[in-house]
Parts: sequence; C-alpha cells; structure tokens
Amino acid sequence: MEHNGKIGDDSGMQFSPYQSKSKVCCCVYDCHSYAKTHPRLCFHKLPKIGESKVKIKNMFDIEEELDRRKAWEKALKWPIISSTHACVCSLHFCKKDYMLSDFPSGKRQLRKSAVPSLNLPKQNPKKKQNALNRKLRYEERCNKKLQLETSTSADTNGKADVSVNDDIDCINENDCGNESASAETSTVDETIQSREEEPLFKDQTIQ
Repeated sequence: MEHNGKIGDDSGMQFSPYQSKSKVCCCVYDCHSYAKTHPRLCFHKLPKIGESKVKIKNMFDIEEELDRRKAWEKALKWPIISSTHACVCSLHFCKKDYMLSDFPSGKRQLRKSAVPSLNLPKQNPKKKQNALNRKLRYEERCNKKLQLETSTSADTNGKADVSVNDDIDCINENDCGNESASAETSTVDETIQSREEEPLFKDQTIQ
C-alpha cells in the first residue's frame, strides 16, 4: 500500500514521523507496513476477546452488537487470528477512530469503538488461496488425463501395426507352403509318369 503523506483521508491515518526500532508489521492481507520503515504510521494490537462490544451494520444494513475482537476479525476477513502480537496499522482506520491531541506529537490513541474500515481485503485470503489451489489441481488433472489419452492412443496404434505385420507374415508363410506343396505334387507326377513309361517286362534271353 502506498503512503501518500495525507492525514485523515480515505487512504488511512498517518501522523508526524516517529522513528521506531520495533519489528512490528501490519497483519492485514497484502499490507506491507512495518513500524521500523514507516515512521508516520501507528500500529494497534487486536482487542482481547470479550474485552468490549461494538455496534456494526451487517450485510443487510442492520445494526447489531458484536464482540470487538470478532468485529476486527470480520473486517479483516480472517476467521480466527490466533497470534497475540498481531497488529493493524493506522492505514486501515479513519480520522474519527482516533482521539487526537491538539499537539502534533501527541499520543495516537484509538477509540474503544474503532474497527478497521479502510484498505481492507475484498475476500478471505485463505479462501482466495484455496480457490487458486483448486484451479492448479484441476489443471494438473487435465494434463494427466491428456497424457494418459495420448499414451493409450500410441499403444493402440502400435498394437494395430503389429497385427498387420503378423497378418502379412502369415500370408507369406501360406504362400511358401503352397509353393512347397506344388513342388512336391510335381515331383510325384513325374515319378508316376516315369514308371508308366518303363517296360512291363525286362528283356529275357531267348532260348
């Protein structure tokens, strides 16, 4: 999120620079604010569960009373924030959420009824990640299915080629067998003819 130096507008609250050595960062999804590198921002810990209640409008624009911690989690699109050190920076609060001092360097105190309302995620980051994971799994399944179909098609073509070759070999073998049988038949016929041409009686000596 960009920090434009304006105070109290729709981009969130920023204050007079205060250099901090803290390593605290904002827990709001896609917000990259750090206390050490953003001295004009103020960081606020999440309220404790059961500490206080606030009135907010639900999706039907009806005002309802809700635990302040739950209201924060709902605004941040986090179902449960388990960390006790989670903080939200002032970019997510408007001017009316603060009790401002007349002095520029005065304490940046957040009102007990304040709930983050600016620069918030549009959907649950976890749901967004789950949707992305589902998409990746779907694409992976499609790729595997395509590879399987390609492999099956290749195997089928290979088996068809082998079958054709076997048929050709079988035809060739039959031709060879027929030629051999024809040769044997011809030899038998020649033998019979030769025997028929021989004289019935051999020459005998006339006495």
